[in-house]
Amino acid sequence: MKCCVWRPYTVSRLSRIAFAIVIFNFGLGAWYWQDLCLWRANACLVLRDDRGAECWAKRSLWFGKLSGRVCLIELRIARRQARFKDVERGLVLASNLGVAPDEIHREQWLACAQTQQFHQMEDHWPDLLADPRDDEPEIGRGFVTWAATHHRLQEAHRVISVWHEDYPTDPEPLALRGKLYTAANYFEGAETAYRQALDLAPANDVYRLGLAHALRERLKLDEAVSMYRECLRHQPDDLAALTGLAQAYTSQGEIQSALSVLRDAIAHHPDDLDVLQTFGEVMLASGDANSAANALGRVYQARPENSNLAYALGRALKASGREQESEPLFAFVAESREPVNQLKDLEEQLSKRPNDVELRTKIASITARYKSRSDAIRWYENLLIVAPWHTATKEALAEVYRLKAETPKRSSGETDTFESR
Repeated sequence: MKCCVWRPYTVSRLSRIAFAIVIFNFGLGAWYWQDLCLWRANACLVLRDDRGAECWAKRSLWFGKLSGRVCLIELRIARRQARFKDVERGLVLASNLGVAPDEIHREQWLACAQTQQFHQMEDHWPDLLADPRDDEPEIGRGFVTWAATHHRLQEAHRVISVWHEDYPTDPEPLALRGKLYTAANYFEGAETAYRQALDLAPANDVYRLGLAHALRERLKLDEAVSMYRECLRHQPDDLAALTGLAQAYTSQGEIQSALSVLRDAIAHHPDDLDVLQTFGEVMLASGDANSAANALGRVYQARPENSNLAYALGRALKASGREQESEPLFAFVAESREPVNQLKDLEEQLSKRPNDVELRTKIASITARYKSRSDAIRWYENLLIVAPWHTATKEALAEVYRLKAETPKRSSGETDTFESR
């Protein structure tokens, strides 16, 4: 009888103790839940797992309210995901929730770097580069763009090297190196950089196209053709790949293959100036001067400043018996030869004196007069970043815009970020 009374009493007591332990642990877990979730969210950010960080940030609110720490993590996630309206709201909210001003300022600088509003943060590059934390890709990407705009190419390459050492499996710094080398016409370096990037991201057709261009310039034509074909297999209407393939075929002496590619491109994009210019040049190489003159003449109406185009059109006109029409073109080419030949030396000087306004003005002026108004616009706009007070540059830029507005729309290929060489 005593045994029967004792056992229920003991079980009941043990149950209450167990229940109390469960409640205590649950309360303890709830009390520290946000800390645990934010620790996991920060770990995900370090690993560049933005989606995982976002999930843990949301879970942190299950048993607690929005705090400054949660807000800062959400702000960082929004910035990395380029949700900049959310970033604007997050900056205000973070300030209201008592986030340290240094952290808020850092997020502001990073957001400006990511949106290329460099004038608002360029004085803080040393702070960001000295303390990149896990935002090194965003800092590196922004700095390289800024440095290229300011023609500080050695600094850009140094940052790319550090970025690659810290993130050896990230192909982006290698691809940016390839782009810088291509802009500088250093195609051996561009080939190496793009090969390395493509090894890390074999499905990336942008890197493959960059490699194909470098190979074509280095006359590694069989491999270039293979690369272009692979790009077109994934994106059949890629105009850069189509024109590149046609140029590679032409260099191989495969004129009919080049023309076949270009006719197909023109059928789908009859107004693209790059395609028409390449078609005209290939027709000239094939001996069809009349067709070449017609195609090149159309492009020349839109690009009368391009001395290389003027020379090709002059040859086509002369070969088709229109020698009188070709004479002004050859005179323009002769006029352009000396200033155009100066450009390489001027740009080498600029790499040593990146803030030299007169050097930049001279390069922009020669580019506008004899090479490309679109490229000149980039030179002038970049000059205004360096010297926003320079009135002569503003006037020159307005004039180039006026001249460009009088010609047909630009080709889809004229979209490079870096200053053209």
